[in-house]
Amino acid sequence: MHILLFLLALVMLMGCRSGNENPAAKTANGNGGFHFFVLGDWGRRGKISQWAVATQMMDRARQYPPAFIITTGDNFYQQGVRSISDPHWKESFTDIYKDLTRTTNWYPVLGNHDYQGRGNPHAQIEYQQVNPRWRLQHFYYTTVTTLPDNKRVRFVFIDTSPFCTLYYTSRRYPYITRQDTAKQKRWIDSTLANAKEEWKIVVGHHPVYSGGNEHGNTAELVAGLKPMLEKYKVQAYLCGHEHNLQHLQPKGSYTDYIVSGAGSDLYSVGSLPATKFGRAVPGFADITFRNDSMYLQFIDKDGHLIYSYARGR
Repeated sequence: MHILLFLLALVMLMGCRSGNENPAAKTANGNGGFHFFVLGDWGRRGKISQWAVATQMMDRARQYPPAFIITTGDNFYQQGVRSISDPHWKESFTDIYKDLTRTTNWYPVLGNHDYQGRGNPHAQIEYQQVNPRWRLQHFYYTTVTTLPDNKRVRFVFIDTSPFCTLYYTSRRYPYITRQDTAKQKRWIDSTLANAKEEWKIVVGHHPVYSGGNEHGNTAELVAGLKPMLEKYKVQAYLCGHEHNLQHLQPKGSYTDYIVSGAGSDLYSVGSLPATKFGRAVPGFADITFRNDSMYLQFIDKDGHLIYSYARGR
C-alpha cells in the first residue's frame, strides 16, 4: 500500500509545476522523507470528530513519526484557555493526542476562538512552562528546519485575526484590539525579504483563498498578505478557519494555498476557479519534503488518503 502511495505521488509530481532560531527538527525517514502533520480547528474536549482525527494521527505517527505538528489555530473552543492550568489543556490536548504531546513538538498559531471572550492568548504562549513540546513562542514567530538533503525550510507563523476588521466590531475579542498590525506586517515583510532558505512556508489561521461556504476568501489577506507571498516566492500558505480540507492554486500563482481546518467540526465547501480539491471531511494534512519536492496528502478520520499533490521547489 505504501509503495502505491509513493508511486502515486511521483506520478503527480510529473504533472505539477515547479518553482525556480534554528532548531533542526528530527528527520522522519519512514515516509520516504522529512514530514510533518498540519491540524486545524480542533480543541473540543474530544467531541464531534476530534477524537477520531486524533486517533488517525497517532496511528500514522506510529508508522511514520512526524518531525513536528503544525496547528493552524482555533486550538481551544469556544473561548480559548484562561490560564496555563485551564482544564482545557488536559481535556482537549494531552488526553486526546496522548504520546504526541510528549514526544513531538507542536508549532501553533492563534485563531479567532483563541482570542474570544475570556480566552487569554498569552496563556497559550506561557504554556511552554508546563509542556516544552508546545512551541508557541509569540503571537508571530519564525523557525528554520534543515532537511535530510541539507536544503532548509523557513516556517513563518503569523497571527491573522488582528488583520480582520470583523473582530473590531465585536466586544467578544478584547485582546485583538491590543495588537499592533502595522508592526506585524513590517515583521512579516522583513522576515520574508531576508529569508535565504530554499523553501518558505507561511502559516496563519485565516485563509487567503477559500471555497468554503462558511467564510470564503479573507479580503484583508488577499490585499495585504498575498502580495508578500508572491513577491518573496513563498511556496505554500497553510491555514485553517474553514472546517474542511482544501487545496487552491490561483492561475499564475507561485504560492499553493492549503486549508487544513477539519480537526473536529465541519463546514461545507464549494468551489472556486482556483480550487484543486475541497472536501468537508474530518482529517488533517501530512506534508513531506523529499528530492527537492513538496508532497501534500490529506488523510481522513478513517485513515484514507483522499488527496495527493506534489510540486517542485
